[in-house]
Amino acid sequence: MPAGATVFHLRKYIAAALLSTAILGGLVVFAVDLAIDHAVSADARARAEDWAKYFVATIPEFDELVSSGQLTERQRAVVSTAMVGNVFRFKLYDAKGNAVLQSDLETFSNQEQHDHIDDEAMEVIASKQPLVFLNAGTRERNMPSRYAEAYVPVLDSAGNLRAIAETYVDETRAEAFFHRSLARLWPIRRLGRARKPSLVEGRVRVSTFCVGSVM
Repeated sequence: MPAGATVFHLRKYIAAALLSTAILGGLVVFAVDLAIDHAVSADARARAEDWAKYFVATIPEFDELVSSGQLTERQRAVVSTAMVGNVFRFKLYDAKGNAVLQSDLETFSNQEQHDHIDDEAMEVIASKQPLVFLNAGTRERNMPSRYAEAYVPVLDSAGNLRAIAETYVDETRAEAFFHRSLARLWPIRRLGRARKPSLVEGRVRVSTFCVGSVM
């Protein structure tokens, strides 16, 4: 075989090998990013459920609040100190999907909110399962760089829906932890730093593949 042809074939094999390596690396990074999204989503779900349990157990006359949407002074005191466990904002819906309360009491009017039914809340009503969205807050004012919106059903002992808690959970540190942990397993340069465009531009729905609820 002429030397020129040998060099051509060698270059072709090298190019194919480099392309295969690049594709494999891209698939690994994608898989790692997906694993991190699921881990962050599961963490947010657990934190949201813990917060909902705390809130339901702490606030006086919870069912009356959901029914009337009117806060007593004792309930108002609980709401004013309810931002715990990485939860920095919340909204409460009744069993029909109507918003009855949110953490920012000054800007909330339940009369106005009754005119708008939240689609995600309606989905939780139908499934009685948590629903989690991951968000990039880098372009939003006064928001964590990574946070989750978690819709958690609040059920009674018989499994009937009492309410839905929509919680905003700061997941910035949790995501950084998962990045560091997986980087030790897969030493890829800048592992997972190039986030998927859909997550940078908006929010991504992530299933946690878990069954659970708040009593």
